[in-house]
Amino acid sequence: MVIIYNKICRVCGGSFQGTRMSKYCSDKCREGTKGITTIWARNNKERNNKTQRDYRLKLKIEIFTHYGNQCKCCGESMIDFLTIDHIKNNGATHNKKIRKYNSAFILYSWLKKNNFPEGYQTLCLNCNIGKRVKGYCPHNPDNPL
Repeated sequence: MVIIYNKICRVCGGSFQGTRMSKYCSDKCREGTKGITTIWARNNKERNNKTQRDYRLKLKIEIFTHYGNQCKCCGESMIDFLTIDHIKNNGATHNKKIRKYNSAFILYSWLKKNNFPEGYQTLCLNCNIGKRVKGYCPHNPDNPL
């Protein structure tokens, strides 16, 4: 059963009836809100870029704090070189499900949102690429990652 509430439109201030999640009285008002964030970001480019960089670095630190602050294979600990690896080599399939485009930030956000699930490990970019291309890390061919 859907409960209907008396609401106030966030754009025009008009009253309307809607569900708990309703914010706008019409499609016209909903469409009118699109682009406002984009316009603000364009007008405040430097501030927006810094905010995005800071947030992404904070998220990256949080991810690597959970999964390990160094490469499992070679011990590299410089955060700029670290990445998250799918242990079961199912990264391509998983990434197609959660990403529209290739971005580590999307994966990091997904990991946090899903409470840091099992099946991931920290590798440096060199070890991760080596694992993908050769099936093992060139640093340590006897140790399967």
